[in-house]
Amino acid sequence: MSDWAPVEPDSKLLTRNMSYIKPLTGSLGPKQTKCEIRDETVHCDFDEYISTVTTTRTPEVPSGGVFSVKTRTCITWANPVSARVLVTTQVEWTGRSFIKGALHFPSFQNSVVSCRPFLGLEVDIGFNRTHYVVATLAE
Repeated sequence: MSDWAPVEPDSKLLTRNMSYIKPLTGSLGPKQTKCEIRDETVHCDFDEYISTVTTTRTPEVPSGGVFSVKTRTCITWANPVSARVLVTTQVEWTGRSFIKGALHFPSFQNSVVSCRPFLGLEVDIGFNRTHYVVATLAE
């Protein structure tokens, strides 16, 4: 994992990169894959809100070079002593693939699984045709 570094010189917005090996449980295909992650702070004002975008790529899986999973996390004040967290996830395609439909829901599931321990709460989950939304209000 790299250290957080400014996106541009003299910027308060930060970015970092990391990678890890993820075990896969499918009967077909590889038994593990490399996950490449880039975290970017896109807005950081503690009086207003904080917004980050995490881009996850898995180049070793079938069609892994033509998609990435973008997860945006927004943290705002719900009231003076609690925060509201909104997490949205979208699969972004840069090329063609015959497995597009098969990748949307598993990508969303991985985002929900990774959010639950972080939030320490049950989450409300919604879906529309292009985005999965995970939202919760911390009290």
